[in-house]
Amino acid sequence: SERNTYDVEFDWNDAHGHAVRLLLDHVEPGVVVDLGCGYAPHAEVLQEAGFEFIGLELDEASLADLDARGILARQADLSRPTEIESILAGALSEVASDAGVVAVMVLDVLEHLIEPEQLLGTMSAWMRQHDDSLLVTSVPNVAHRDIAAKLLAGRWDVTPTGLLDHTHLRFFTDASLTAVMASAGFAEATRNDRVAPRSDQRWPDGLAFTSPDTPLASVVAAVRDVADDHGDTYQLIRGYRATAEVAGVLPSLLVADPASPTVGLTVIADPSMNDDQVAQLRTQLQDQTSTDWELLVRNGQAGDTDDREASYEQLLAAASGTYVAVVERGEELETRWVEQFVAAMRVTVAGGAPNGDVSGRLIRCEVSGVESASVAGSTSATLAFPTASLRALRPSLDGSAHLAVRLRAQLVPFCGEIDTGIPAVQPAAEDASFGLPSERPVALPAAGEALRTLTELPATVESLRSEIERLRAENERLARDNEWLNAELSPAPIRLVRRVLGRDASLD
Repeated sequence: SERNTYDVEFDWNDAHGHAVRLLLDHVEPGVVVDLGCGYAPHAEVLQEAGFEFIGLELDEASLADLDARGILARQADLSRPTEIESILAGALSEVASDAGVVAVMVLDVLEHLIEPEQLLGTMSAWMRQHDDSLLVTSVPNVAHRDIAAKLLAGRWDVTPTGLLDHTHLRFFTDASLTAVMASAGFAEATRNDRVAPRSDQRWPDGLAFTSPDTPLASVVAAVRDVADDHGDTYQLIRGYRATAEVAGVLPSLLVADPASPTVGLTVIADPSMNDDQVAQLRTQLQDQTSTDWELLVRNGQAGDTDDREASYEQLLAAASGTYVAVVERGEELETRWVEQFVAAMRVTVAGGAPNGDVSGRLIRCEVSGVESASVAGSTSATLAFPTASLRALRPSLDGSAHLAVRLRAQLVPFCGEIDTGIPAVQPAAEDASFGLPSERPVALPAAGEALRTLTELPATVESLRSEIERLRAENERLARDNEWLNAELSPAPIRLVRRVLGRDASLD
C-alpha cells in the first residue's frame, strides 16, 4: 500500500537513531533485516558497527538509491507477507558472512498497512526460526497530548507528514501496540521511545486547548498525564522477542466495546480481615435488600501494608461490577447499603441507554447515628467508585488504613460525587488500621488542582460579566445625565457655567 518514503539524514534523536540505539545496546552484530526500509539512513551506521544489512522496500526510487550506496536490498510488498520468507531466503544467500539474523526492523511501517497484524503474525513465525532475534518497531503515538487536546476542540488535522500523516491507515497507542504485539506472539524486551512534549500537531497558534500557559491547556495536559505516562511520547519505539506460537487466527487491531458489568456492586473485603471478619461481612451482604453484588476476598490475611496494597491491586483488577466499594475491618453494613448504591448508579439522559447511563460519579452514603464529620469522613464503606474510572484514572493505592477515603480525594475532582442522603453504614468501633502504619497525607494530583481551577472559572467569568453589565448601565446613566445637563445649560456661556460649577474655565 502507498506510504510516504522520507529521504532524510541519520539523526540519533529521531526514530532511526532510537532504533539503532536499541540494537547497539541489546544485540550482538549479525544480520539485520529492515522491512519497509525506505532510504535507510541508518544502514551505514549499522554496517560500521559490524552488522550486515538487508533492506526490503517497495519504492523503486529508494531501491535505486540503496543500490547506488552498495546496500543489499530487495523489492517486497509488505501487504503480501506470505511472499516475504522466500524473498528473505534469496537475500540471505547473498550475505557475504555466515552470520545469523539477529534483528528485524519495522520502522514507521505498521501504521501504513491495511492489515499490519498479518505482517506481524508472519514475522513472529519466521523469527522463531532465528533464536533470540529482536524485532524493533516504531509507530507514532496517536494518544499524544496535542492530538488529545485538539480532539476536545473538535479538530482532527491530517497533515502531509507527522503524527497524522495522510497515508496512515492504522493508529496506535501504548496500550493498543502492546495488545497487538502480544496477540502476534511477541513479548516486549526493551524500549526507547521518542519523547516530544511539543508535536507537529500543536497549532493553530493561540488555541487555548494546546497553548502551554492557558488554564484549559493545563487541565487537559494534567488529565492526560493521569491516564498513562505517554502524553509526551511522539513515537513508540520498542524491541520484542517472538516467544509464542500463534495458531489459526491472526491478531487483530479491532477493539470491541467490552461486555457490560455482570453485577451492580463489587464489594472488596479489606485484605487484612481474618476469616471470622470475612464471614461476618458475607452475612451482612446476604441480609441486603438487593442481591446485585459480588464479594471479592483475599485468600488469607494480609501480613503488612505492602501485602495489603498488592492484594487491593489484584482484587480491583478482578472486579466485574459497575461500581466498587471497599469494606474495612469493623465497619457494619445496614440492609439498604447495596440497594441505595445501585439506585444511584444510573442516570437518564437524552439519547441514553434504555435503562439509563452509568453516572460515572462517586457515590457516597451517610453514616448511621454519627454526627462527627471526622468519623463520617474516615468510613470507607460509605463510598462506591465507578469501576471504569477507577481503572482509567489510575489513582495511587496505599496499604495503610482507609484506602477508599484516599481514593475519594484523588477521584472526586474528575468524577464528581453523588450523596444518596441515606444512612447505611455504621463505622468501626476502633481505628481500622489495626496496628498498620498511619495514613500518609493525601495529595490531590496536579490534574485535580488544575481541574478545580478550571471549574472555578465559570463563576469568576460570570462575576466579571455581571460587573461589566453594571458598569455599562452606570455609564449609560451618566451619558443620559450629561446629555440632559448639556441641554439645560446650552443657552449660557460655557466659560460662565464652568466657573459656576467650579471647573477649569481655561479648557476649551
